[in-house]
This record gives sequence, structure tokens and C-alpha cells, in this order.
Amino acid sequence: ENRSIERVLCVPYFLSPGKHATTDVPNLIKEAIKILDEEGLLDMDNGEGSKVEILTTKSLGSRLESMLGAVNDLVGWTLNMDVGLESSEKRFSIALGSSISGDAVREDIKQRVHEEQATEIEKLREELVKYTNRYKLLEKALEAKVRELKTVSNREKLLEDAV
Repeated sequence: ENRSIERVLCVPYFLSPGKHATTDVPNLIKEAIKILDEEGLLDMDNGEGSKVEILTTKSLGSRLESMLGAVNDLVGWTLNMDVGLESSEKRFSIALGSSISGDAVREDIKQRVHEEQATEIEKLREELVKYTNRYKLLEKALEAKVRELKTVSNREKLLEDAV
């Protein structure tokens, strides 16, 4: 049977919603769609003039709940268990020889996300300070130029009055 592709789904695979996942990759996908369309590679051979539809989801790591579920499933699978977090925790704790709760795992993940966000915020603050300083320098330079022009203008008036 000859079947054609009607839809492509792009799922950016990132663990957290950083710049690559939220900006770079979606822009690359849009650019690729444009190029494929310009080259006629999205045209379907069905005689209706239809095109292959390309959809993009948010990045895999953009929803914390989904990532926690994925981690839970991975831990369960690794421990060779198909049960919920509580049983997986117990077996995982026994394997480590320590007591680890699901809440502790969630808190650790939240803490790491918070630290990443705090780092990103600090970088943005530093950039803001840098641009604010540049703005202040440019403002002072502009004020100096305005004073210089006023001085030249005043001199011109004095010369006109003298002549």
C-alpha cells in the first residue's frame, strides 16, 4: 500500500525550557519549513495541492509535572518495576542504603530548577547593568555635545551682534 505523510510532529527534546528550547529550535524549525516549502518538498502528490503539515510542540522539559512523571517512570523501569513512585522509592532507597522520599526528589528537582532560574536572572541583571551603564555614558556624551552646540550657537550670536 502506498501511503503518504500528511503531518510531521516536531518535539524538541530538552530537559528544561531554556533559550534553545523556547527560541532557537522553534526558529530553526520555522526556517526549515520555509525552505522545504520553497523547494516544493512539502507538496503532497495527491493532486489536490495539499501540503505536508508540520507541527511543533513545546519542549519536553517545559512542563515540570511531565518531567517528574518521566523521571518516575525511568526510575521504575530501571528498578524493573511497573508500579508507582512509592514502591520505586523504597527499592531505590534500599539500593542506596538511605532514605529518599518522593517529596525529597521533587524538592531536589525544584531546587535545581530554581538555581538555574536564579543563575539566568543574575545573568540578565548583569546584562541590564551593562546596558544601563552604556546608556548613562551615551547620555553624558550627548549632554556634552548639546552644551558644545549651545556654546557654538552663543558665539555665533555674539559675532553677529558684533558685526
